[in-house]
Amino acid sequence: MVLSMTGFGSAVVELPSKKFIFEIKSLNSKQLDLSTRIPTGYRAIEADIRNVIAPILERGKAEFNMYVETTGSESAVQLNIPVLKAYKAQIEHASAELGIPMPDDWYGVLLRFPDTVKSESASEVDETERDEILKGAAAAALPAAAFATVFPRFHYMVSVSLILFAATSIMSQWYFGHVSLLYLKSKRGAAIYRILFPILIMLGGLSTADMVWYMQDCMLGLLIIPNIIALFILSPTVRKTTMEFLSKSNH
Repeated sequence: MVLSMTGFGSAVVELPSKKFIFEIKSLNSKQLDLSTRIPTGYRAIEADIRNVIAPILERGKAEFNMYVETTGSESAVQLNIPVLKAYKAQIEHASAELGIPMPDDWYGVLLRFPDTVKSESASEVDETERDEILKGAAAAALPAAAFATVFPRFHYMVSVSLILFAATSIMSQWYFGHVSLLYLKSKRGAAIYRILFPILIMLGGLSTADMVWYMQDCMLGLLIIPNIIALFILSPTVRKTTMEFLSKSNH
């Protein structure tokens, strides 16, 4: 059963002195490949977060991000100055070696790197805070998984929708290619296409999902080439047809 595919989920948990933001981005994959980005002070509960997210997602190449903002008057978060200095030195060295300009917004660039902010130690994460973090991580675990919580067995709709989407996509692509070859007066090409297309479908079923997506992206990109050629070749015909239509409209 399909419970996750390409998608995005987010959640926010607010405590008296902190605000936690959770984001999950996922690409289609047969197996679950979960990467996490968690602030240093909360890495001790990373295993708990993974144990909450994994059963919900089940599959997909997912990226989990957790951000912490201090909203209280006393900040438990401090800048890690030595780490910031090291990153700044590396950027300056790379700028000199590669001949690229320095960034204008140093803070915006440096604070994107890991370990630039020091938060309170994981031992200070109390039970209440831990429970709220796990609830927020679960709430961000993709809209596709939420189908099951709306109505009983409603999550089957995701699987059925994906099957219908795949079937109609295959049929429309086959028809589009076949009609295009017939329009180009290539009966032999259309006959070869009718045999080659189902073979490619079977090969796609034996390949990994990632390989299929990569191939599809490449093919869609390459479609630009024949489209541009067709625009140049058919531009006189389009212009003639447009002028005929406009002349009839004026009369």
